[in-house]
Amino acid sequence: MYIRVLRQGAYMSASKFEFNLSNHRADFPSLLQAADDWARSVLLPQPAKNGLAIVLNEIVGNIISYGRWPKETVSYDISVKVTWVGDSLSIQIRDASKAFDPLSVAPPELDSSLEDRTIGGLGIHIVRQIMDHFEYRRESGENVLTMTLYTSHSGT
Repeated sequence: MYIRVLRQGAYMSASKFEFNLSNHRADFPSLLQAADDWARSVLLPQPAKNGLAIVLNEIVGNIISYGRWPKETVSYDISVKVTWVGDSLSIQIRDASKAFDPLSVAPPELDSSLEDRTIGGLGIHIVRQIMDHFEYRRESGENVLTMTLYTSHSGT
C-alpha cells in the first residue's frame, strides 16, 4: 500500500519506492531526486543510499543512453521498484529496450593502462561489486534486472 505521492510517477511507503519514467534523459533527474527523497525519509543507511544512487545512475543511465532501438525516436517506459526490508535493499529495473544482459559483460581490464583499456563496462563492474545479488531475465519483451544489497555487511 502506498502512503504518499512524491510527484507524478513516484510512490513510496515506509519500505517501498516505485518510479516510472520514459527513456528520455529529461526524466532522469526526477528519478534520482525522488529516490534520494525516499531514502532520506526511511532513514536508509548511508551505504545502502550510496549503492542505490550508483545503481540508478549506472543502470538507468545506460538504459537511457544505449537502449533505444531501432531508432533514437523509439520511446518506452522504465520502471524502478526499490524495497527495503530488514537489512535487505532490493532494486528491480524493467525496461522494454533491446535485450541486454549486464551479467554477460566481461569484467574490465583493470590492470591495463587507461590507453589500452576497452571503453565501457566499468559502471556495470562497479554495480556488480556493490550489490550482493544480481539477476537478469528477459520477460514478455522486457529486460528485468533485480539486484540486492545486504546492508548488515555493506561497506559502500
